Amino acid sequence: MQKSDFVYRSFLLLCSNLIVRLISFGYNIFLSKSIGAEGIGIFKILMPTLMLFLVISTGGIPTAVSKLVAEKNSTHNTYGTRKIFKVASFITFF
Repeated sequence: MQKSDFVYRSFLLLCSNLIVRLISFGYNIFLSKSIGAEGIGIFKILMPTLMLFLVISTGGIPTAVSKLVAEKNSTHNTYGTRKIFKVASFITFF
């Protein structure tokens, strides 16, 4: 990687980070006016739990399910495919 390419990518990352921060700032102002101080407190308490569940539900389960379903489909085992899908759906929803 050349030095100019590194500088360009770093600048692009900086700009995208600033845009995301500005959107987040505006959202926090809107949210605080909408739900008030008590609502913001409850929201900030529950947000880490929400993020944990989002990471668990999206971090690897779809990839693992697609791999297992592809293996079962290659052997024409439709019962195994349905069972994998049902178990993954149960884990994701609960």
